[in-house]
Amino acid sequence: MTDKPPPPEPGSPGFPAMQPAATPHPKLSGVDPGREPEGEIRAIVKVAKSGHVPDHVRVRAEVAPTLLSADIPCEHLAAVLDDPCVVSVQVSERLQQINDKPE
Repeated sequence: MTDKPPPPEPGSPGFPAMQPAATPHPKLSGVDPGREPEGEIRAIVKVAKSGHVPDHVRVRAEVAPTLLSADIPCEHLAAVLDDPCVVSVQVSERLQQINDKPE
């Protein structure tokens, strides 16, 4: 029977480094953790002030006075989330229609 060497101590060269977990923005939902969106996202944007449209947001439709369906370029997502009038951003996911045939 051979003795196994003890496991490496945390912080020692043989100890595997842990990657910090990506902390999502508290106003953002619908994005997979650790996955950066690219290009443009389609989202539902809730604002605190009726009629407010955040900078960099292209409104697709006004669902309600404080709820917008919008397209947001990913490079401006942080600025949209930092807008004090933005309550939340829910990234939309395109769903397959029931009558669609799988490819």
